Amino acid sequence: MKDLRAMSELELLQTRGAVIAELRRRGVVRTANNPIGDYTEWLVCNRLGLEIQGNNQAAFDAVDPQSGDRYQIKGRRSSGNTVQFSSIRNLETHGFDFVVAVVLTRIIPSASLSGSPTLRFLSWLTTKRTPIVTS
Repeated sequence: MKDLRAMSELELLQTRGAVIAELRRRGVVRTANNPIGDYTEWLVCNRLGLEIQGNNQAAFDAVDPQSGDRYQIKGRRSSGNTVQFSSIRNLETHGFDFVVAVVLTRIIPSASLSGSPTLRFLSWLTTKRTPIVTS
């Protein structure tokens, strides 16, 4: 891999574009936007056995194929002492059953997950005003 510090700004942007394109081809991200949100959706769906939904679903991102529960998934990378998630869409219409909020503190390769990354989940899962905390 080329030393990133030696690359021009244009080369860095071209590299980022190529990386995002390859992640899209592999199904890890779905858009050309910041990959953290798409990556978190992919990771949560794989971890919980959920089916990711199309971008046209405004209220939820994934569905549990067994129960039919609908999940809205939020992901943020920790960059200090505070983490702010984006707004939760359609909160008042109850268009989802669960919100999964994941704080990515760091990504560590893990042999136990066949090469998939392991995340430290700080707190996540809340449903219809009844908090559920797991790790």
